[in-house]
Amino acid sequence: MTFWLLAVFLLLLTLVGTVWPLLAGSSRAADASDVQIYKDQLREIERDIDRGVVDSREGEASKTEIGRRLLAAARGADSATAVSLTGARITFVLLLVALPAASISGYLAFGSPGVPDTPLAARLDLPGNEGRIEDLVARVEEHLVRRPNDGDGWKVIAPVYARLGRLDEAVQAYGKAVRLTEPDADLLSSYGEAMVMQASGIVPEAARRIFEQSATMNPSGVKARFYLAMALNQDRRYAEAIPAWTGLLEGAPDNAPWAAMARSMLTAARTALQNEDDTDAAPGSTGGPTAEAPGPSRAEIEAAQSLSEDDRQAFIESMVSGLSERLDADGGTVDEWIRLVRAYTVMGRADDARSAVRRARAAHAEDEAALTRLDDAAQSLGVE
Repeated sequence: MTFWLLAVFLLLLTLVGTVWPLLAGSSRAADASDVQIYKDQLREIERDIDRGVVDSREGEASKTEIGRRLLAAARGADSATAVSLTGARITFVLLLVALPAASISGYLAFGSPGVPDTPLAARLDLPGNEGRIEDLVARVEEHLVRRPNDGDGWKVIAPVYARLGRLDEAVQAYGKAVRLTEPDADLLSSYGEAMVMQASGIVPEAARRIFEQSATMNPSGVKARFYLAMALNQDRRYAEAIPAWTGLLEGAPDNAPWAAMARSMLTAARTALQNEDDTDAAPGSTGGPTAEAPGPSRAEIEAAQSLSEDDRQAFIESMVSGLSERLDADGGTVDEWIRLVRAYTVMGRADDARSAVRRARAAHAEDEAALTRLDDAAQSLGVE
């Protein structure tokens, strides 16, 4: 009903704006007729007679002739004005009937008055909207500049930023949406996912806390459980990761977009846990710092080869980048450095492998035995 009231109001404005110039134009045309000219001439002749410039008999004759012309012009002006006003009235009636009829029939034929407005996020998935995405985003951004406390607006634009690869802005928008609204489990899990994407596949501690909050609100939520299990793999807590992945995969459809990666992460966790058990059980092993160090093993890297390119990259980055950052920040054993070099080699990242070797040598510059082992490993892996 609001829509139709607005449509009628706009129609009346259009009619007034269209017909008013016609009516005003008719009046101006009548005022500009010869009647006024003849009246001015009569007054001028009377002044000339009073001043004695014109003979009274000649003046009266002129006045008679001008008066005759004045009467004729007045009759013509009245007729023209009547015709003009009649034409304006006819035009008004035609516009009053034809314009609404044409507009309403056209809208009912081609429009969709009963369809609600489509949200920005949904419009991005409509065919042919690729070129309009930036315009739509710009409109929402302008709105948020005027109303920065509109939590729903931030909630709308956050996933769009993520889709466009503007991850820093996506994380900021999700954060504002969470602060300005009462967040649900889905919003929190999407917020955490944006943080993971921003961190190149690593689950930061802040994101882990958000996923835990989301899982508390919705224990069956797949996204939060997935990233919490990934965090366990990332932290080398394989004994906890295995049941987390198993529980997530139970009852999941085979064609679920995340299932292939979950199965691969489960395989990697089982392989890594077995390797740790084998190392602990080896004769002479103490399980201390000289034992095989945790980190992305060849089995873990190879387990990701069955994934899609994007999923495989996310999996590898979550494992390798986590180990690399930890070694740079806290240091580590030569076994950990060798494992990092091996991972980069399996991934085909020769430059990163050589960089890891240099950093490992600098970290163990005073340990001749460690340097020897590192050199032997680099040579066997073909790292110059």
